[in-house]
Amino acid sequence: DADTLPPAVRAKGQRTYRSITVDHEAVEFSEGFTDLHTETYRDILSGGGYRLSDARPAIELVHRIRHAALSNDRQHVHPLVASLRTAP
Repeated sequence: DADTLPPAVRAKGQRTYRSITVDHEAVEFSEGFTDLHTETYRDILSGGGYRLSDARPAIELVHRIRHAALSNDRQHVHPLVASLRTAP
């Protein structure tokens, strides 16, 4: 949702924003993903690619996240999520 992008990102006309905070230091990595899928498909078509065993940990993690209990802990909410208005 473009409304949740940081104002500086919206001002540049970016449609995505990727960042992670590690040891209280923000790392922004929105750039460089434009051709990622194309390069991955080229690798697959040339005989490379990934096996199910490569994807399994990610699939298992997503499954655990999707089935995890929701939390109302407002102290550990991502700042962009905290800025959203909640329904009454």
